[in-house]
Amino acid sequence: FNLDRTTNIIQTEAVAGSILGPSAPLKQITEKLLEEHRLVVDDLVSQLSVFGTPRVEDVRLKNLSSLCHLRSAIELEAEIIPSAENLIDLLHPSGALGILPRLSLKDPIYKNLDYQKLRTKFGSPFGLIKADGSAQIIVAIRNLIYENKILKVGAGVGLTAKSELESEWLEVLGKQASVKDFFSLNPPT
Repeated sequence: FNLDRTTNIIQTEAVAGSILGPSAPLKQITEKLLEEHRLVVDDLVSQLSVFGTPRVEDVRLKNLSSLCHLRSAIELEAEIIPSAENLIDLLHPSGALGILPRLSLKDPIYKNLDYQKLRTKFGSPFGLIKADGSAQIIVAIRNLIYENKILKVGAGVGLTAKSELESEWLEVLGKQASVKDFFSLNPPT
């Protein structure tokens, strides 16, 4: 997200629903992808509504080198001005990374589970908070973690009632391959 303390504008985006390939024909946008995207948009709008009335742009395709994401920009002029830390706490993890409906980490489901330890640094907020309180924060949804001589590639999918195991697994593998390609880690074929 971007938080501009001089204008009180908060900008973020819902990026959820992935299609493998550098460009996607519209026929590949399935009901499942739209549902996955809508859940994340609704989650972000719900969380941000405590500060004002969010405006959501229409869904667009965000084309990357080896996959595409459904993307909707979200913006609001805050009536109540939050700190960057408050926004991180409120928005993280979004429905694109966490569980929907949102559960408190005090929920019994987490009683014997160190949720963030399992996630390691996958999905961690990172950014810059300026002296005036303005901020630009991103979330590491694709990354490499080298730990104990093991290289880990973080990737995930959005599961909904319409998910099919095989296609979700192929999506995880495709996202991991995109990270490996970016860092030239895929073995030659």
